[in-house]
Amino acid sequence: FFFFFFFKQKTAYEIMPSLVGSEMCIRDRYKKEHSSTAVIYNRLAQAHNEISDYNTALEYASKALNINLRIFGEENCNVAMSYTILGSIFHSKDNLKKAKEYCSKALNINLKLYGDEFRNTGNSYNAIGCAYSTAGDYKKAINYHEKALTILIKTCGENHSDVAVSYICLGNTYYRMNSYDEACLLYTSPSPRD
Repeated sequence: FFFFFFFKQKTAYEIMPSLVGSEMCIRDRYKKEHSSTAVIYNRLAQAHNEISDYNTALEYASKALNINLRIFGEENCNVAMSYTILGSIFHSKDNLKKAKEYCSKALNINLKLYGDEFRNTGNSYNAIGCAYSTAGDYKKAINYHEKALTILIKTCGENHSDVAVSYICLGNTYYRMNSYDEACLLYTSPSPRD
């Protein structure tokens, strides 16, 4: 949806068979209640979301969330990541209410664990901002994106890819508002080097 780019070299179609194989190996070795299984489920969810197979994506993301909740409890970064992935899938399905709900859960966990001085907190703000932008609530979207940008510049540095994504998200909101000059300024902000 906006910042899950772990498929940099290969498409989701190319990577899925190895993820399914990994899932079976981990499941056979550790049974269903292992954190590595949850990681594979989350990656499968992202891959299926990428190819618009939303029901399968939700199935895998829900499995990952349930494993993470049983292993780690509610206040854990793995649980926050599962909520973010679920929010991303719901955003892709245009269920913006659910997207905001899950991304807000992730944000609350990240704030509780790490405060405003953490990269994942910034990414959570961006995720919620994107949902508000898509819903047409641009004022809230800009507020969330600006918080994200401030945190990400502070925690990652100006030239980080998450900062570039933040500029793009903010630019997209201004573009939707027909503020093309502002959008262009944001789109041409410093690009990442890492």
